Amino acid sequence: MEFLNHLLPNFSLLKGGSTEALGVVFWLIMAALFTYSVISLIVSGRSFKARMRALNNLIAGQSRENLALNRRETLQKALGLKVKLIGALWHEFDDSLVSSSDHKHLFNTLDAEHFFNARTLAPGLSGSRFFGSLPGLLVGLGVLATFVGLTIGLQNLKLESSAGVDQLRAGISVMIQGAAVAFMASVWGVGFSLLLNLIEKITERWALGRIQDLQHRIDALYPLIPAEQSLVHIADYSRESKVALQELHERIGERLQESLVGMNEAMQTALTDALNNIMAPAIQTLVSTAGQQSTQVLEQLVSNFTQGLTSAGREQGNLMQQAAADVNAAVGGMTERLNQLFHTLSDQQGRQQEAARQQSGEFQAQMERLSASSDQRQQQLETRFGELMSGLTGQLDTQLSSAQRRDEERQAMFERTLAEAGASQSAMLEKFASASREQLQAMAEAGNERHGNLEKVFSRLMMTLNSQLDSQMGAAETREQERAQRHEQQQAAALAQQQQLIGSLGQASQQQIGAIAEAAAAQQRALEESVGKLLGSFNEQMTGHGQQAEQREQSRQQRFNEQLENMAAQQQVLLEGIATAVQTTQQQSRQMAEQHQQLMGRLQQASDAAAASSRHMDSSANQLGLLSTNVRQAAELLGQRLESVTQRIESAGEQNAQLASQLHSQASALAQLQGALLDGAQRFEQAASEARNGFGEMRSHQQEFLAGVRGEFTALGEALRSQVQGVEQQAEQWLRSYSNEVRDQVHERMDQWNKETMSFANQMHAAVQAISNVVDELEAR
Repeated sequence: MEFLNHLLPNFSLLKGGSTEALGVVFWLIMAALFTYSVISLIVSGRSFKARMRALNNLIAGQSRENLALNRRETLQKALGLKVKLIGALWHEFDDSLVSSSDHKHLFNTLDAEHFFNARTLAPGLSGSRFFGSLPGLLVGLGVLATFVGLTIGLQNLKLESSAGVDQLRAGISVMIQGAAVAFMASVWGVGFSLLLNLIEKITERWALGRIQDLQHRIDALYPLIPAEQSLVHIADYSRESKVALQELHERIGERLQESLVGMNEAMQTALTDALNNIMAPAIQTLVSTAGQQSTQVLEQLVSNFTQGLTSAGREQGNLMQQAAADVNAAVGGMTERLNQLFHTLSDQQGRQQEAARQQSGEFQAQMERLSASSDQRQQQLETRFGELMSGLTGQLDTQLSSAQRRDEERQAMFERTLAEAGASQSAMLEKFASASREQLQAMAEAGNERHGNLEKVFSRLMMTLNSQLDSQMGAAETREQERAQRHEQQQAAALAQQQQLIGSLGQASQQQIGAIAEAAAAQQRALEESVGKLLGSFNEQMTGHGQQAEQREQSRQQRFNEQLENMAAQQQVLLEGIATAVQTTQQQSRQMAEQHQQLMGRLQQASDAAAASSRHMDSSANQLGLLSTNVRQAAELLGQRLESVTQRIESAGEQNAQLASQLHSQASALAQLQGALLDGAQRFEQAASEARNGFGEMRSHQQEFLAGVRGEFTALGEALRSQVQGVEQQAEQWLRSYSNEVRDQVHERMDQWNKETMSFANQMHAAVQAISNVVDELEAR
């Protein structure tokens, strides 16, 4: 206790100014420093315990199997702790962790000491320069207090020679007190220093021990991957990479080839789909548009042609109505004139009745034979016409009309000839009758031959003359007009000759015969010319038939010439039988009227057939039927009147001039009728020409349209070809550029891969060398 009493400072000395008070001040300073240091150690220890507790809580209950599964939860838990620096420290530690290939285990690439050490977990307990300098500071303060006490004691020591023992004793006492204060401060300084150093070391050791335990636990939970193992794995991976790189170019080539093949197929499919989806509807639209346009053009042409035919049919109907009206008027006038003639001739009936009976009997027999032959021919013609009616509806009308007009012209010609002969040659009646019979026979033969030729021509031209029906009708009408004009001239000449003296009858007869021959020749030439014009585009068979027809016409004309010469030779004989000749002429007129009636019946049939063949010709057919009916009635009336005239034929010689004038007027009416019919024929010809022009224009338009469509399709094909070539070239360029880019990219990436691999290998080689050097240095130490 006495020892402690000597060591403990006397705090009561602080109020005095002695040397011992200075020792108390130094003790207080050292005690304050010691206390502050201890308190700081306690605070740092508590902070360390809190950090250790937080880390222990993070790794508590963890195992290697569930570390990978609980990694995210552990990190979130560390970041949510209230203890400072632990969340950031654990986040850094979590960044250094790597997972296995199966993501079931975690490995540490750095030791736990790198993150969890005394510097990071116990910054105030370990490695603190303040706590390391406090023991030396305390010792220094004690030494300073010692030297200060010694200095003060030595200053109060008086060692002069004049000083007495008391002064020396007082000086030594002060020096001893100062030394005692000085050594006491040194003792407390060294004591505080030793105690603080001991506390600090114990605390630091405790902290380091707990930190090491934590490090061991963390290293146990998170195994460390050593650098050698990484190098082994790198070597294995490099070996595998080398093998893979050796096979990579082959695989890249195969995959590139597969990609190119797939791209080629995809491009082909895309081009095919594009062509099918884009060009096919365009082509289909173009074809449908062209078809619609051609259909519209054809419909328009057909409608125009139909309208033209309809208008032509209407005009023809109007013209036929006018012609029928003209024919009715002519027939009426002819009937009136015949009535007057019949009244005039009735006076002559008594004188010539006896001669007429004889001649009537002979001519009756002859007419019966001719009627029988005519009936047979008519039946044959009706049979043939019935067979050919389906294909000759339009041609039959024209040919029958032409035959009717030719028969009428021949009938008129013979009537005028016989009338003139009756006026001047009554004395030669018997010879004239015989000549007339020969002429009638020749006419019958010529008619038979003509009908046969017509039948042959109809049968041959049934399939070839349908397209030229209108032109043939116009040509026939033209020929008939020419014949009518020539017959009018012949009639005028015959009337002029009839007015001359009976003595010049022979010369007039010769002139008439020559005129008839010339007319027949002209008719034959006109027929040949028309046939040549119509059948010029046909084959050689048509030409042969035309030549045969010409030969037959020449032979018939020759027979007519011979008959006319015989008639000229027998003119004197015919003067004696003029009355009988007149009667014969009337009988022949009746016979011709019957034939005309038959022809009108055939014309009616042809008109009905034409009406059935075309709906646009109904009105024309009705008018033709009415015309044929009127003509037939007129012919029947004429026949009846002629039968009554045969009983009163005696006065025929006196009224020859009047009969000639009446016949001349009748010929004029017939000429007018022929003119009207010619006008109608011209209308038909115009309609036919319009139809031909319409068909020609339609053919030209169709050809132009087809040429245009062909050109458009050719241009479209060229455009499609050029587009396909352009697409192929573009695809080839794309594929070439793609292959170049792929090649460049592959080379670039392989070069980059080689560079990175070489750099990584060099770095690893340098790291291995550095580790080897470190290991060598450690082994050397």
